[in-house]
Amino acid sequence: TAGSALILGDHAVFTLGANDLTLNNTNNDFGHVHFVSVGNAALHDINDIQLSLAATSTVSGNLTVTTTGGNITNGAALVVGGLASFDVNGNNITLGNASNNFNNVSFNNAYNVQINDTNALDFADTNVTNNLTVFTNGLTSDSGNISVGNMFNITTSSDPVTLDSANN
Repeated sequence: TAGSALILGDHAVFTLGANDLTLNNTNNDFGHVHFVSVGNAALHDINDIQLSLAATSTVSGNLTVTTTGGNITNGAALVVGGLASFDVNGNNITLGNASNNFNNVSFNNAYNVQINDTNALDFADTNVTNNLTVFTNGLTSDSGNISVGNMFNITTSSDPVTLDSANN
């Protein structure tokens, strides 16, 4: 946990085992973030942030990433055991690695979102102003409400899509 802003122009690598990471200063500025092993992680970044640049990042619990004025992307796979929550203040989220493995995701204040997932994927409350594009190799479901302003496109490997929340 850090109180002052962290400004790291290149790579930030975190190896905390099952311990938690909280870096919520609104003036943090990370270039690339890699989680070798973390319990729960909460990051706030002032602009663009790239997760998992060159090697798989693993968060065994929940992951919360917020940007004040930038996009969220990932290079290598991102594996999150709990809820993965992303808020980009009207910007874009591209989590395009085909080996990503999320259980439950939430996108808030996003303009466009693209997500790839290697197996089943559940949506918690999600609000996307423009387009939501999903590629999965498993069941796609919703435990929360999904709001998409324009196009919601799901491509799956023949597994069922069950989006039955009352307020979708």
